[in-house]
Amino acid sequence: MFAWAGVGYGGVGWDSTNGQRVRIGITNQDGTWAGYPNSVYGGPYTNGSDSRLKTDIRDCPHGLSAVMQMRPRLFRWKSSEDSEPDSIGFIAQELQPLVPEVVSGDESCPEDENGMIAYPMGIEMA
Repeated sequence: MFAWAGVGYGGVGWDSTNGQRVRIGITNQDGTWAGYPNSVYGGPYTNGSDSRLKTDIRDCPHGLSAVMQMRPRLFRWKSSEDSEPDSIGFIAQELQPLVPEVVSGDESCPEDENGMIAYPMGIEMA
């Protein structure tokens, strides 16, 4: 269930069914997420790397071999203007076999008439 500070073509909310993850992005008039562009979905926006903020630190099973298989990509959002620069990032479907913990969602989610994927059902990276 999503709770909104603003509904329709823009929203800030949280997904209480998925670990209270905060989300900021574009919404449809019915309050569903409208798609990839300008949408952020993840944990705290102040993720710290400082070891003093952490406990139970241990090696991750996804080491250098997984990192070396990752393919950073240049791409354009379907909704972007021709004058907008390329974006840099990863494709969730390509990361899922390497590090499944960072990908969630359902690829069977349909696109709307504008080619946007209605969230929370689309595939996303954490």
